[in-house]
Amino acid sequence: MKEFLLYDLMQVEKDVEFKFIRYPLVALANQDWEELNLYTVTEQYILEQGVEVPREQVWHWLTEELGAREATLDLVLANSKDIFFYTRGQYGEYIHRINLEWTEEKENQLLDWVG
Repeated sequence: MKEFLLYDLMQVEKDVEFKFIRYPLVALANQDWEELNLYTVTEQYILEQGVEVPREQVWHWLTEELGAREATLDLVLANSKDIFFYTRGQYGEYIHRINLEWTEEKENQLLDWVG
């Protein structure tokens, strides 16, 4: 219940600088929020880290800081074409396609090589 308190208090203020899309997402009033969802926010978070990110870190950020459900990370990862998983550490790590410098050209070269 308390995780909704700040969100609810901010909504009551009716600040014109923010839009309250749905808990836990808040956007700037002039921001295009059509693309704002937990998938894009998670991909952006991993991209902004600039390096490999341990699963525990992403999971903690999603559940503790954003208030997302525990299953959210698995849903995001299952549907993302920009986040790559590899085993390192106990639970593995994730890296964004851009940080890996993985391009469509490299992907096609790999497919040609293994095909």
